[in-house]
Amino acid sequence: AALGAMHARLTAPLVDALAALGSADPARDAAYAQGVLDAAARRIESGGSPRSEAAAAESFISAALEPKRD
Repeated sequence: AALGAMHARLTAPLVDALAALGSADPARDAAYAQGVLDAAARRIESGGSPRSEAAAAESFISAALEPKRD
């Protein structure tokens, strides 16, 4: 329970920012973004270029959050 509360406090600013951007489900989007960041961190720990992995993660998350155009 304590770990869940700590995680909620850490992710609250991201969830709030996503809500302000108009996300239909900011908690879900924050969880997905966290998954991308976790993957990037693992790739860096395995020898990947921090600059390249950060750029790829930013691009991926930005594309996922970009408003859809009809």
